[in-house]
Amino acid sequence: MSVPETVLELLRLSPGHVKSVAYDTAWVALLGDHAPDIAYPALQWLCAHQLPDGGWGAPFPAYYHDRLVSTLAAMIALARCGRRGTDRLQVDAGMRALESLVSGATTGLYLDANGATAGFEMLMPFLLSEGELLGLVSPRSKEYILRETAPARDAKMAAAGGRLIDRHLTLAFSSELAGWEDWESWLDARNLREEDGSVAHSPSATAFFAWAVKPGDKRALAYLRQTVLPDGGFPIARPFEIYETAWVLWNLALLPGVSETEEYQQHLQVLRQAWRPGQGVGFSSTYSVPDGDDTAIVATLLARQGERDPHVFSHYAEKDHFRCYPLEIHTSTSTNVHFLGALRESGYPLEDTYVQRILHFLNARRQAGTHWTDKWHVSAYYTTAHAIITCLGYVEDLARPSVTWMLSTQREDGGWGYFGTSTAEETAYCLQALSLWRRAHKEDIPPATLRRGADWLRDHAAPPYPPLWIAKSLYVSEWVARAEIASALALVEEAV
Repeated sequence: MSVPETVLELLRLSPGHVKSVAYDTAWVALLGDHAPDIAYPALQWLCAHQLPDGGWGAPFPAYYHDRLVSTLAAMIALARCGRRGTDRLQVDAGMRALESLVSGATTGLYLDANGATAGFEMLMPFLLSEGELLGLVSPRSKEYILRETAPARDAKMAAAGGRLIDRHLTLAFSSELAGWEDWESWLDARNLREEDGSVAHSPSATAFFAWAVKPGDKRALAYLRQTVLPDGGFPIARPFEIYETAWVLWNLALLPGVSETEEYQQHLQVLRQAWRPGQGVGFSSTYSVPDGDDTAIVATLLARQGERDPHVFSHYAEKDHFRCYPLEIHTSTSTNVHFLGALRESGYPLEDTYVQRILHFLNARRQAGTHWTDKWHVSAYYTTAHAIITCLGYVEDLARPSVTWMLSTQREDGGWGYFGTSTAEETAYCLQALSLWRRAHKEDIPPATLRRGADWLRDHAAPPYPPLWIAKSLYVSEWVARAEIASALALVEEAV
């Protein structure tokens, strides 16, 4: 299939391509007494997706926070609900993997709190206490993890100010932090759920609600039955349609003429209808909490159509950056890159106060003077590529060192990968950024670099793709990944 045909095929799809994850699936597996029709397949999914080292989570990359929450949740589900001898053997293997994971967590990503999965510091106390009660976690490991996560947890609790968690707080997405016995001191149960019966569109939070808060709740179970994927597992969130649609359109709109197609405009209309004046959008049109990242992407797409909402910028502006969510304790670099893009498309000049605020922030957050990392994606190539694309023709001096860094880190096989192995998604990011840079500065980008990258990407364009996006665990949307790849290959064809 040619690149143009692939683009049109992608535009004819609809959201719903986020894959199953161990963490959320484990919480549903606990519901055997209330919903065996979904709990037992979830338990079987866990049994089938244990990693070779005995843990659970993304097979690649081996991301500490993802492995820890996924392994703990899966072991708790198997210890409570598993009935076979092999289930016990899998739990034993999980315990060995957990001890190995914790004993090796002294360097690298674990020490970077900004790299933690969503709600990590809040979920750990209950998961560890439950694990210790079931004999799955050693007191030494529990003490070590709680000690290392305490500063972030204290900061998050101080930001919440003692308010009970309802559907308007992002903490609702991690409602299971409240635990079986203490939830009344944490949750405003009457005002916690969305209209579809879910808690923050999170299968894990909703399963917790149907297990501990309102056992066997029919609306919560109905939501979970609608959310289960064909393989018996559960995604990190559903519906998740604004995120998926917005990122697909952002990637495909890099190609000339795509935004004029009927299929593109139909998807854009979905985003337009979800827009809340002065607030933007959330990851779903039916999720109560709008966020800065989805808002910035959608604002960019709408501004290109001449539709602007200047009041939305003041809604997310902080003293020295733009936030993603209220009460966040770690700032998202990619969200600020995306707001820079939205300001640019909305006609804001470089000297504007908002623009300068973001530029100062990005200068301060750049790693080694060359690239950026982020809280929503494990790879520096994601944020750095988006920064290069946004700065091109706007504030190019900020991006030039990143272009050089990207060229210098191409792997011998022609691809790019932040964790020692080339991946299709990361290679696509780099090819997008370098192809667009070559369009404006041909002398900077050797065509052979793009050709080698495109050759590797064509050979590795088909799914499955590793989960590189960060929520409570790592996840991937195949629709978004395919859009990135199709866009990159088309841009290389144009550039060389």
